[in-house]
Amino acid sequence: MLKQNRRGFTIVEVAVIIILMGFIGIIAVPSVGLIRRQEVKKLAKEICLDLTAQRTKAMTMGRVQHSVELTDDAALGYYNGYKLSPAIHTAGGTQRDKNEANSKNIRITMETTDGEADVIAVPTKIQFDGYGYMMDTGVPSKDIYELKIVITYDTAKADIFFDGITGHYKITY
Repeated sequence: MLKQNRRGFTIVEVAVIIILMGFIGIIAVPSVGLIRRQEVKKLAKEICLDLTAQRTKAMTMGRVQHSVELTDDAALGYYNGYKLSPAIHTAGGTQRDKNEANSKNIRITMETTDGEADVIAVPTKIQFDGYGYMMDTGVPSKDIYELKIVITYDTAKADIFFDGITGHYKITY
């Protein structure tokens, strides 16, 4: 018998590999969207908790020095994180003064109203006074009746509505 040297793959083996890669792709694509939605949900909850903590600290201390300010990546040209002033003490005993560990593709925007439907501002920094009311730190400083924060990451989106008077918030996905 002659000895055959077999090199390469048969067409059946290549077809099986391509079909398997197609199945893996079908499974992986939806999970990427799910991961992005989960990241947006996590960030929305975290922003609400940080806003509530800053408001509570301002009311407890009776001062206007507690703020949340959007931060941006100058190269990207949009906001993708925020910083807290002063820092928040976590349950673990550490201080946290910013949230910038988000994906560079996350976008955060804020819009406010001051009680009149036609007046809308787009602040990058908001403060809480000693009574817990929210203020836009622009010049001149204005009370904020409702703060809307929009977080987007590709097709994933969350809207946060934060009441500037009561401190109540609602998140919609």
